[in-house]
Formats: sequence, C-alpha cells, structure tokens
Amino acid sequence: MLHPQKAILYATRNKNIEDQALQNYNLGKIYFDLKEYDNAIETFSKSATLFSSFKPL
Repeated sequence: MLHPQKAILYATRNKNIEDQALQNYNLGKIYFDLKEYDNAIETFSKSATLFSSFKPL
C-alpha cells in the first residue's frame, strides 16, 4: 500500500476532508508518474470533488 493510501484512510477515519483531498491529489500524481492514467484520473476526480466542497476564501 502506498503512503498516500494510508493517509487517505487515516483522514477518512478522522473525517478530515481537506487531508483526504490533498492525499487523493498526491496519490493521483504518483499514478500519473507511473503512467497509470485510469487510476490517476479516478483519484484526481475524487480530489477535485472533495476540494469543491470547500467555500472559497
């Protein structure tokens, strides 16, 4: 299991949406670098959905 996956699980258990979004983004970058584009798209999409739940500053 990759470290961002562990961090996502931890953030989910602690209901920390911001950390979930950040770690999904980090995991997406790893998948992209590994040329696993389908996984990258899926995790970037999850990250975008989580980030969209925040109100702009």
